[in-house]
Amino acid sequence: MPVIRKLYCGAERGQLPLVGGGPKVEFKNVPEDVKQNAITFDKLLEMVALVNPEMRIRFSTSHPKDISDEVLFTMAKYDNICNHIHLPAQSGSTGLLEAMNRTYSREWYLQKYNKIREILPDCSVSCDIIAGFCGETDEDHWQT
Repeated sequence: MPVIRKLYCGAERGQLPLVGGGPKVEFKNVPEDVKQNAITFDKLLEMVALVNPEMRIRFSTSHPKDISDEVLFTMAKYDNICNHIHLPAQSGSTGLLEAMNRTYSREWYLQKYNKIREILPDCSVSCDIIAGFCGETDEDHWQT
């Protein structure tokens, strides 16, 4: 896998730590056999962690659904994966999330947060919030 080879070369030259972008992978219009042979983000994260135990690995996520239980278990397994997750929320109001065309609710988001706490109790979690979204009420704001 070319990206893993590049990481080995970078690690040999002392290029540490590694900061990765969001694990956004779209499988639109991709043949089924390609989808079945794709490497999931948790597996890629594990492959990267094994390159060099001294290499600190940090990543960000663009959508809360990208933080699967498998990703959390992989983070727990390797000490060189930073115990930090950026979990974009945008709002704590399900109604406002629907207005923003988000595919998750307040309840779903809280379940995801609780799963992080269960698997990685010492993990820091950051998020981004949109305040003043069109139509946001005081109640929406307070829910956030």
